[in-house]
Amino acid sequence: MKKRWLFAAAALLLAGIAICVASMATLGFRFSALSTEAYETNTYSVEGKIKRISIDAETDKITLLPAKDGKCKVVCSETKKITHEVTEKNGELSIRTEDKRTWVDQIGLHLGTPKIAVYLPAGAYDQIAIETDTGDIDIPAEFSFAALQIQGDTSDVDCRADVSGAMEIALSTGDITLAELDAGSLTLSVSTGIVTVDSVNCKGGVDIHVSTGKTRLNGLQCASLRTDGSTGDITLQDVVASGTFTIERSTG
Repeated sequence: MKKRWLFAAAALLLAGIAICVASMATLGFRFSALSTEAYETNTYSVEGKIKRISIDAETDKITLLPAKDGKCKVVCSETKKITHEVTEKNGELSIRTEDKRTWVDQIGLHLGTPKIAVYLPAGAYDQIAIETDTGDIDIPAEFSFAALQIQGDTSDVDCRADVSGAMEIALSTGDITLAELDAGSLTLSVSTGIVTVDSVNCKGGVDIHVSTGKTRLNGLQCASLRTDGSTGDITLQDVVASGTFTIERSTG
């Protein structure tokens, strides 16, 4: 009797797998088609000369891109209840996620990554400030800023832009990657993420805090280096400080 039940269960399992494979084949194996939340792409044109950028997002992947036509626009992935407020006032471009969902709306299968693409004329800007939850952030070398501030949770940050003043990035489990840039000062903080600094020239001090995260410094020149952490490892190669090194770890 037990063997019959086992054979029956195996047959049902194989039938279920066959149905799933056949269903996905009809969708071209596009798993995003199973999502209960459909995204559409909307474009916001922005007039005026932009000097500062402020972004308050949630799960959006945020990317800055040089505008080939020299005009500012913001391209967003949106649903009926997740939209974005894009405004410009006194030279500040403000982008804010507006989530109108109730808890009932959040029940379902949510696949795909919402995106915010900010097209700006390549060049120098006064300030950029970004606050996000899980969205990754990419800032290319075509831009430079007088000040940069980023806060996130599980976000990954990849920055190649020069910052003449303070660059401050604080994440939870996300990774920070800085490469081939000049900065006035660096203040970097992660919990379990990885901090990678490669080919960076910093006029002022570098302050890096990690908990269990790892720190990889290569080709860094700075006035001083201070880094502390718990069990996180640190590797330094071709790191030069005109002032002092202060490196503290517990078991790392």
